[in-house]
Amino acid sequence: MVHSDSIDRAVVWKQSRWAKTGPAGDDAAYLNCPMTRDQYERFIDALLAAPKTQFKDWEHVPYFEVACRSR
Repeated sequence: MVHSDSIDRAVVWKQSRWAKTGPAGDDAAYLNCPMTRDQYERFIDALLAAPKTQFKDWEHVPYFEVACRSR
């Protein structure tokens, strides 16, 4: 999670993916944050070092699970 007030809006711009309108009717659904290589590496380091939380049992949603069946 990134706090909105920590984003420099003078540098960041909003844009849609592939110039298409999103499901909410928003033509600019994503914030694009340009970074230098050093900024990107510090960002990743900060993400990896950030506190983590455990999901509760009721929060489990298998969005990326693939059902495997033998044929």
